[in-house]
Amino acid sequence: NVHEEGCKPITIGKIYGGGYKADYSIYGFNDDDGSARTKTQYDNLTPAQKATVEVQQDPRINIISASRIDTIYGGGYNAKVIGSPYINVNMERGKVLAEYANADAATKEKYTVGNHTEPETKTTGNYTYTVYSHPDNEDAILGIGTIGTIYGGGELGDIQGNTSVEIGTGKWITSWDANGNPIWESKDTDGNKCTYKVKTAAVTYTATECIAYNAKLTGALPSDTLTLTATQANAYNAKLAGAIASGTKLSAAQATSVNTALSLSGESSYTEGQAITAEHAAAYNETLSGAKASGGTLTSEQANAYNASLIGAMNTNDIKTPAVWSWYDANEDEVSNVSIKARNAAAITGNVFGGGKGETINTENVVGAFQCASAMVGADGDGLIDSNG
Repeated sequence: NVHEEGCKPITIGKIYGGGYKADYSIYGFNDDDGSARTKTQYDNLTPAQKATVEVQQDPRINIISASRIDTIYGGGYNAKVIGSPYINVNMERGKVLAEYANADAATKEKYTVGNHTEPETKTTGNYTYTVYSHPDNEDAILGIGTIGTIYGGGELGDIQGNTSVEIGTGKWITSWDANGNPIWESKDTDGNKCTYKVKTAAVTYTATECIAYNAKLTGALPSDTLTLTATQANAYNAKLAGAIASGTKLSAAQATSVNTALSLSGESSYTEGQAITAEHAAAYNETLSGAKASGGTLTSEQANAYNASLIGAMNTNDIKTPAVWSWYDANEDEVSNVSIKARNAAAITGNVFGGGKGETINTENVVGAFQCASAMVGADGDGLIDSNG
């Protein structure tokens, strides 16, 4: 949360929902190599292993008040996010508390009504802010700030999930309940605070229901002891942590791993950027921990985990019966027919992108995230001058 109500106006160069050259996954990190765990890898864990993993929150950024933010990224910098970043921009006027705004005569001068500019010391440009009002010896009320450009994704960092950007809709997330559901806050047209949260929790599918459903998917393996064909073994191994798909252009580390595992040398060895063949990919994946060979057997638990990784698979996080949501007033009494008060979207001086900011390295290597699951923007008059612009 960025909420301007302290000792000075807030200005930020860049704000990221993810890390700086540090991956983030809501599913944690793999025990073997410390890499960010993907959803597929999480789904492939045994029930006992899943019991040790606490699924974390998706990255969320709420901009409530600030004098200036140059760029907002839902993801990270040169780092992937495995999760679904969410950006909410619904701004109100910030303030500098009276004890700071009225500390002495020189400070009071800095918080007279109007625009003020002071030299920056740590970031590029000047420290600029606007004072909307400042009654004697009271809080200094600041003007609605400016935002440069918003990216739902990361900067040179992929998103494995969905991105959401919400601007000027009149509500924002303040916290989460015990089950991880967001608690939304807003104000009605009379200025009264109200919250929107889960009244009745959602019901998800049971493990038994998921196993039965996934066993009917195309390519599913029977959930009893099975002797694998070569095709089935290759498909199973391709889902393991560290597996390399046929046609993958190998990194330097991958090339070394493949050459070592398959004893390749000279002209038959791989170099960085070279695509691995289907034969070598299958042979390499068979060397991974937990891999199966043709004629090998699978337990029911292994077959169920494999089926859960297939396209269209059902898992225990999928909703069977949606949650029931309701509005509550400041006294936590349930209310109906709430009319939300519009919130300002700030002066956005740049652009808004659903995906991330990438960079073309060469004709064969493009880095960046380019998926937006949802983007919600208020209508004209609801805090926006021109929603199309």
